[in-house]
Amino acid sequence: MLERCRSTAEPAGRYPLTLGGEQQAWYWQFFNQRLSPTIADLLAPVEPLPQACAELTVGCRIQVRLADQQVHAHLHATPETLLTLLRSAAWRARLKPLDERWSISTPLILGELSLTLEQLASLRPGDVLLPANCKFDSAGQGFLTLAGRQWAAQTDSQDQHLLLRLSHEEHSHHEY
Repeated sequence: MLERCRSTAEPAGRYPLTLGGEQQAWYWQFFNQRLSPTIADLLAPVEPLPQACAELTVGCRIQVRLADQQVHAHLHATPETLLTLLRSAAWRARLKPLDERWSISTPLILGELSLTLEQLASLRPGDVLLPANCKFDSAGQGFLTLAGRQWAAQTDSQDQHLLLRLSHEEHSHHEY
């Protein structure tokens, strides 16, 4: 049960809200003028993306704190804009332990080697196999095919756990 009902004359917030449809330039100018200087230096000008944006954008969640003020938002920007943001502020990662239910089990293929049945039958514990086609080097760097994509991979160990860092970049056809 609501303890108090808002009358139609009361403001819902400190700033006016525009509805969807044609964007109003005055609103975004007003919005940007109200940003703190620190946030404005980092993010301004904030404005909506055009409906038919030709550039590739990446969406992410962002949390910005300044003293006791904070904002949680969804940010959609070009990769170049995101990289500029990452370089221009003293960001701190929010470290949280990974939930065990999020673990992914997939075979890690270190290399490929073809053996005949006789060679396979002759293997004994302690035998060393040198793959003809190595997927990783001795430093733990290599490539992994996962979900139909080629990923650059870097292995590391920490507290008796094997860690695998994956990175993937999309290339347009003319970059190959």
